[in-house]
Amino acid sequence: MLAAGAAVVAAAELDSTLAFQLMVSRPIVLGPILGLALGNPLLGAFVGLVVELLSHAKIPIGGLVPA
Repeated sequence: MLAAGAAVVAAAELDSTLAFQLMVSRPIVLGPILGLALGNPLLGAFVGLVVELLSHAKIPIGGLVPA
């Protein structure tokens, strides 16, 4: 089960490079997918929503990449 979670995170990491830019690496999208891979999609969605709201003030616009 941990390997499935690692595979999901590794696939989402491609989104942060110049590969596809599909916004899959955003917490609101990745949370439910990772939760589904680990067996609890509702908890994954909740955690993704909370992390997305916490980072909402740092929107990547232009050259700004939040750390």
